[in-house]
Amino acid sequence: MGKDAVARFYSIIVGSPGSEYDLGSRIFLKNQGTRAEIVARAISNGGKITARGHLIGEVPEVKAHLECRGLLLNGGSIYAIPELEGHVDGVEMSHEAAVGKIAQE
Repeated sequence: MGKDAVARFYSIIVGSPGSEYDLGSRIFLKNQGTRAEIVARAISNGGKITARGHLIGEVPEVKAHLECRGLLLNGGSIYAIPELEGHVDGVEMSHEAAVGKIAQE
């Protein structure tokens, strides 16, 4: 990515019974001022889902966020793998991951 560039990856995964998905995104932030965002939404209705996200900050003054949320409806599984790598001072990177089910309320 060039100086001050922005990269965004958005995905929605629905795992039906018997299905298996293993997918994700990786972004290298190699120039100052670059920003990145990876957002994944996974719904398992009996399938197996692995959602990966990997952000690599190689220079100062970069910002990146990784978010993965999973919803279990009727069995199956969701495996969230968030990875952040900061190789220098001055990177600003965060991640958030959650897997759950809808409350009966």
